[in-house]
Amino acid sequence: MVGGDFNVILTLDEKIGGLPVYPTEVEDFACCMNSCELVDIRFNGSPFTWWNGRADEECIFKRLDRILVNNLFLGEMGNVKLDILARSGSDHAPMLLICGG
Repeated sequence: MVGGDFNVILTLDEKIGGLPVYPTEVEDFACCMNSCELVDIRFNGSPFTWWNGRADEECIFKRLDRILVNNLFLGEMGNVKLDILARSGSDHAPMLLICGG
């Protein structure tokens, strides 16, 4: 399991606002995940974990924070649930990972 702020998005729909995304950034991250045999855990909550704190045309939302796991982790942990919680006091949203089974 690897989790945290990766500071890059995985797909173009994980960003609203700001400058265009360079395809090489997305491709590099996807290639890294693939070579490490990691998958992104499905989540409940907002699809955007980071906000630049600005309004109107300067507002940017991105999904920068995530938890990646391999198939062994999923097999050992059983039912895995990831909740993206409401931002409070930070530009990043906290994540709650629940493992069971």
